[in-house]
Amino acid sequence: MNSFEDVNSARLGLKECLEHELLVPYPVITEKAGTYVAQFKVTVMVTKGKTTALTGLPIDEALFKTEHSIKDEELLKLINLSMDKKEQKKEQKKAVEEKKEDVKKEEPAKKA
Repeated sequence: MNSFEDVNSARLGLKECLEHELLVPYPVITEKAGTYVAQFKVTVMVTKGKTTALTGLPIDEALFKTEHSIKDEELLKLINLSMDKKEQKKEQKKAVEEKKEDVKKEEPAKKA
């Protein structure tokens, strides 16, 4: 606010932006003394063919480690699903082809 020439006008403009949801206030995140907290926000566009990140910086996930992990197998499968419709169709086709191959392998065993 101090960088504006007219602080009162800046406050009024900020208030208007908040009322019309053009700006979203984020609370300050704190944790235990001596620890760090990170928060990343990204705006994405979900379209028919893909999901595109519109805002946000690229994040090198290798720089961040956690002591927590997801252990529920069903949840892990859900998280690993692709949001890309083309990839989903490829995965469905692959699964159908694998089932057909399994059926073909079982047929000779039944005849014998």
